[in-house]
Amino acid sequence: MCKCRDNTDDACVTFSSLMSGLFLTVRRNVVSILFPTLCAWAIYADWSRTQRYKADKAKKLEAAQH
Repeated sequence: MCKCRDNTDDACVTFSSLMSGLFLTVRRNVVSILFPTLCAWAIYADWSRTQRYKADKAKKLEAAQH
C-alpha cells in the first residue's frame, strides 16, 4: 500500500526508484565526488591561510617602518 498523498502507486514507485537510483549513483561515484571536493577545500584553505599570512606580514612590516 502506498502512503503518498494521492494514493497512486505509480507516483510512489517513481519516487522510490528515483531515490534508489540517486543513492546508487552517489554510492557508486563517492570517490569521484569526494576526492575533488576535498582537494578543492584543501587548496582553498591553504590559499586563505597564505593570504592571511601575507596580510599580517605586511602589517608588521608597515608598523616596523613607522
